[in-house]
Amino acid sequence: MFGSQILEIVIGLVFVYLLLSLLATTVSELVLQYFVSRGEHLQMVIKTMLNDENSQALGEKFFGHATIRKFYNTPDGVKPSYLSSRSFSRSLVEVLTDEADSGIAFGKLEETVSALPVGETRIALQSLLKNANQNVHQFHTDVENWYNETMDRATGWYKRKVQFALVIIGLCISILVNADTFEIASTLANDPEARKHIVEMAVAYVENAEEQGNNESTTPASGDSLENTRQKIEALNAKIDKLVNEQIASTSTVLGMGWSAENCMPGGLSWLQKAWWVLLKILGWGITALAISLGSTFWFDILKKLINIRNAGKRPESNSANTEAVG
Repeated sequence: MFGSQILEIVIGLVFVYLLLSLLATTVSELVLQYFVSRGEHLQMVIKTMLNDENSQALGEKFFGHATIRKFYNTPDGVKPSYLSSRSFSRSLVEVLTDEADSGIAFGKLEETVSALPVGETRIALQSLLKNANQNVHQFHTDVENWYNETMDRATGWYKRKVQFALVIIGLCISILVNADTFEIASTLANDPEARKHIVEMAVAYVENAEEQGNNESTTPASGDSLENTRQKIEALNAKIDKLVNEQIASTSTVLGMGWSAENCMPGGLSWLQKAWWVLLKILGWGITALAISLGSTFWFDILKKLINIRNAGKRPESNSANTEAVG
């Protein structure tokens, strides 16, 4: 019985973390849709590859190339978010030599790269030329690999930024809904009815998610067109509204979260008691924020495992009935 109670407390905590993680992730996606264009991010990464501190000429020339200019000149003004490594390589070679890619001689490439301003870009391209060993096709392959590796690093940098943003957003959410891990755990431990209700909600959530294929994606269409961006924003707003007004609101009611008079600092405390109360609150919010930053997928997987463990530990109804009959 005691072990079952501990398991249910953990299930309750994990379920709260899951819902708040979903909210934090959705809010971060919405912020990115409003303030960050993936097309602009792609352009920034390419310019970082081609420009040096002393010269931005190659990057400007690349984006002035006819193929790239047409690629970026979209009707709705939204920059495309993807450029293939092959397109990048072919366009870069044509920009370097001012010739069609099909008729370029390797010597022309060496000559034009050597004429670039001294900097990291020239060093990188000269290294690729040396590795190509007078083979234009090999140079194309090496440029494509350079582009792909740079994009991989940029993706990693982007993910780290998002992870940091999730911590900040998670802390804000924790404070706004008063999701104090210590208080939530205390309520789950001391209120059997609340614990039972939250576990039932968690089980229902997992069952419903599995029936729907656990598809939490809010992106209705691919690409970065203006219409797609509007659809994404509408879908994200709808998801936030459902999370806040239905799932999180129900959970908050059961667990006594939020900022009612009962959750504010009690009166008649000494300054030392007030300081201790504030410190515990900050720690409780901080733990919740860190948990939120781990992401909804992490907590959903853990919640499924915990519920499976709980179900496996239950006594089958038929056996229970037989036992009662025998008695």
